Amino acid sequence: MDQVQPLHERAVGDAFIRWFNHGHGKNFTYDNRPREAPDLRYTDEREVLNLEITDAYYDEHDAVMQWKTARGRPDAPDRWAGMNFDEALIVNISERIAGKCSRDYGPNCVLVISVRPALTTGDEMEQMLSDIVIPERVPFAGIYLMGDFGSTASSKSESRCWQLR
Repeated sequence: MDQVQPLHERAVGDAFIRWFNHGHGKNFTYDNRPREAPDLRYTDEREVLNLEITDAYYDEHDAVMQWKTARGRPDAPDRWAGMNFDEALIVNISERIAGKCSRDYGPNCVLVISVRPALTTGDEMEQMLSDIVIPERVPFAGIYLMGDFGSTASSKSESRCWQLR
C-alpha cells in the first residue's frame, strides 16, 4: 500500500479529533495506527478513542478521480459528470455505514465517514442528513459525517461535521 491512504486517514482523524475535542471539552491526541482495524487510536490521559475512517463518493467514477488525483497519477480524470449526484452520495454514505456496521471494531470506536463533494454545499448536506440510513445493529460508540464542501456564488467552501448516531 502506498502512503496516500494512511496519510489521508490520519488527516481526517486529526481534523475530526480537533472538532471532537472542541465540542466535548477533551484533549485527545494521536497515539498510534494499530496493526489491524480500527484505523487510528487517540488518547486523552486514560481514555482511548479509536477511529475507523471510511470515505463516500458520488459514484465510482468520482472515487477514481479523487484517488488518482491524490496519488498524482497521469491518467487521473480531470472532470467528472453524474446525474442525481446528491441522492447517489446519500446512498453511498448509507452503504458505507452498513458495510462498516457489519463488523466489530472493539470498544470505544467511532466511525467517521469522510466526504469531499465538490458539488454539494454544507447547507445542502445538512438538509439531506435525515435521508442517511443507519442500520439497527451499530457496533460503534458514535457515527459521524465529516466533510469539505464546495462553494457556490452565495457560500464559501467549508468543513463541517455532524453526529449521525
